[in-house]
Amino acid sequence: MAKLIELRDVYKIYSEGLESEVRALDGVSLTIDRGEFVAIVGQSGSGKSTMMNVLGCLDVPTYGEYLLEGTDVSELSDMQLSRIRNKEIGFIFQQYNLIQSLSVQENVELPLVYQGIGIDDRHELAIEALERVGLVDRRRNKPTQMSGGQQQRVAIARAISTRPPIIMADEPTGALDSKTGHEVLQFLQQLNKEGSTVILITHDNGIAATARRCVRLADGKIVDDRQQEGDWLWRFLQAFKMAWRSIVGKKGRSALTILSIFIGIAAVMTIVSVMEGMKAQMMKQFSAMGANRVQVSIYSWMYDADGNDVSKDYFPDLYDYCQGLREYVIGITPNGQTNATVIYGTKNSSTMQMEYDKQWNLISGPPSLYYGSDQYSACNNLTVAKGRDLAYLDIQNYNQVCVIGAEMAKQFFGTVDPVGKTLKVNGNNFTVVGVYAARGDEGDNSMKQMDNMVVFPYTASRVLGGARFTEYIVKARDSESANTAIAYIGGFLKGLIPQGSGDYEVRAADYWQQYQNESFNMIGMVLGGIAAISLLVGGIGIMNIMLVTVTERTREIGIRRAIGAQRSSIVTQFLIEAGMLCGMGGIVGIIFGTIGSVVLGRIIYQQTIYPVPWVTIAAFALSVALGVLFGSYPAIKASKLQPVEALRAE
Repeated sequence: MAKLIELRDVYKIYSEGLESEVRALDGVSLTIDRGEFVAIVGQSGSGKSTMMNVLGCLDVPTYGEYLLEGTDVSELSDMQLSRIRNKEIGFIFQQYNLIQSLSVQENVELPLVYQGIGIDDRHELAIEALERVGLVDRRRNKPTQMSGGQQQRVAIARAISTRPPIIMADEPTGALDSKTGHEVLQFLQQLNKEGSTVILITHDNGIAATARRCVRLADGKIVDDRQQEGDWLWRFLQAFKMAWRSIVGKKGRSALTILSIFIGIAAVMTIVSVMEGMKAQMMKQFSAMGANRVQVSIYSWMYDADGNDVSKDYFPDLYDYCQGLREYVIGITPNGQTNATVIYGTKNSSTMQMEYDKQWNLISGPPSLYYGSDQYSACNNLTVAKGRDLAYLDIQNYNQVCVIGAEMAKQFFGTVDPVGKTLKVNGNNFTVVGVYAARGDEGDNSMKQMDNMVVFPYTASRVLGGARFTEYIVKARDSESANTAIAYIGGFLKGLIPQGSGDYEVRAADYWQQYQNESFNMIGMVLGGIAAISLLVGGIGIMNIMLVTVTERTREIGIRRAIGAQRSSIVTQFLIEAGMLCGMGGIVGIIFGTIGSVVLGRIIYQQTIYPVPWVTIAAFALSVALGVLFGSYPAIKASKLQPVEALRAE
């Protein structure tokens, strides 16, 4: 016969070099040929179980060589050893080592899972193995629903399901009655007749007598030797199924894990959505004022001998210059305000109370009073709904006229046409010559205050007062024209303002928009950081739970490793569990985050806000990534467990 197994001077030493040193195997040499039925016999502590662990590639010798079919096992990788345990060796354990959460058929199919055998072939092989042990009718039962003898037969069916050339039976009758034990031995003999090499580990000489060869061990030495032996997707789905079983089996723990993740995900989604809504609201207001605006600031400091401000008004010069830039510029206007009392009939701005809606939008109150040129409406994206706009002659002739906003018209005049009516402003009569169209939609309170306004010719400041104009708005035709206008106006002011008498600044008006965006982003980062901390805490919780799971399932890991599961399979198994838990938490978090976004959107902005798609996708991806990240360490720790050590766990 051809040599199948060969041990050459093998030692297995525990606590080597210490007083407590134990030589479980002490220089053992053994050859087993293909097709033999060998019984390894010895009392407790003789080293027989250690020998089986070494022969079954569950453990590695301290010294010596182990050749399996001529291959030095010590030179094989963990993956190769796992493949050997899976395809070359079928284990039958004394304590059955069945996974209690799986059915009989699923336990039998388990080594086939790690072989990557297709589902149909797997079912066929499992059914065939169960038929051989007479348990095909119990295939849907759980191990806990079966007797000890039946569980042992399930273990045998699992061992033979892959049709391995080697069967290793560790005290297979130790927990059985004599009748059932005899049936098991007969089955082992039948397997040997069919060509399998059978290695039987026992302390019972009577059982050993059923073998054609008996190897006796004592104190780690042989004292007597005489004649008397897939597809990756499918694997992933199987691991997914096992992970689901584990999650469902610990409902309370799984629920707490999901809770820790979904709170963080929901918080992140809600915060991001609300901040996006706030930015959108601000963008709407900027948009209402129009794009391609240039802000010009002129600072002049000229005083006479008595200290009186005699600074020059540069606006007329700037106005005339911009008229020569009509290729690039649509309009220019001062950007100034004043405080004054406006009276019409019984309406008096000084007695008006400010009223806000639930979102703190100003819905009623005194109007804002602005100074502007005849190009004020062009610079601020306004259109005249009634009457006319401010005219150039109104400026030149110091006409006491004004144009009012739609909200101002509603509050002061109701349904009466305001055009031609006279407002008393700080005791001065101003005729309403026009009404600007509303910039907000009906019922949109966020825009009401923008339309609650009065615009006077800037020359009216001589009677209404107000600070000297230093800020101006230039409206360009487009973004490219805005850049050109900034360059031209800057050059003009450099030559216009005498050195030492003032200064100027010309920049795109979206500067403030950018500033606001940066502010929102900063607030979002702070709030997002707080939410991220909750996710981190949840992730640490995941890690702790998975570590506990590894401890609880050490024996299960040993069983899986013993029947051929590679380290990568164990890692995948636990990572899938962690990823599934966090993914489920992410889905729940997305649901609650969406609800939170909608509710807060209605409360704050009076509109429905849904999380943008990228936020939803990112939230789910983040939750799964957290599971994989924080589950990696427990998964790797589980995969590094030695099969023999894991099987000893209680």
